[in-house]
Amino acid sequence: MFKKVLLVTSLVSVSLSAMADGSAWINDYAGVALGSATSPNPGVGNNANANVGETGSEYRVFAGHEFTQNFGIETQYNHYHGFGGNMADGSAHSFDLLGTGTYYFDRANTIGLVGKAGFNYSTVGSYGLTNGGFGWVYGAGLRYNVSRQFDIRADYQRDQLGYANNYFSNAENTYTIGAAYHF
Repeated sequence: MFKKVLLVTSLVSVSLSAMADGSAWINDYAGVALGSATSPNPGVGNNANANVGETGSEYRVFAGHEFTQNFGIETQYNHYHGFGGNMADGSAHSFDLLGTGTYYFDRANTIGLVGKAGFNYSTVGSYGLTNGGFGWVYGAGLRYNVSRQFDIRADYQRDQLGYANNYFSNAENTYTIGAAYHF
């Protein structure tokens, strides 16, 4: 019995001292990002004048877990601007699952270069019809850890949408600025 009490007491004291350590890494985070999205589509079908490629707004909601300060996993929901043109009005969304890697430029791990790559499921819709499919995604950006619990970030990301036809582009290029809360 005494050994169990001693073991529990030791575990609690180690846990509390780790929580009190100011350098302890906080692994989970969630955040939002806003920015610009571009759908590069040179035309519809054989009509190069019917351009539906546009630049508009994009928002992203994301959450992740960092296994170490340098490697993690992240999931995202992306809503791309409504797009239109001479032929169609529509929208696109994607759900992304990414692996992330961060290289910090300083010993305090405050400023880092972030790379990410993974897969997505996207939906593209217009005229009341929606189509979806699996695609891939990659990106890079900068991250600044303001504190242990808050970071700001800026990035470029390309989502290769899983569905394309004569009316829709199959890619979204995004430039965003965002923030994350670590818990």
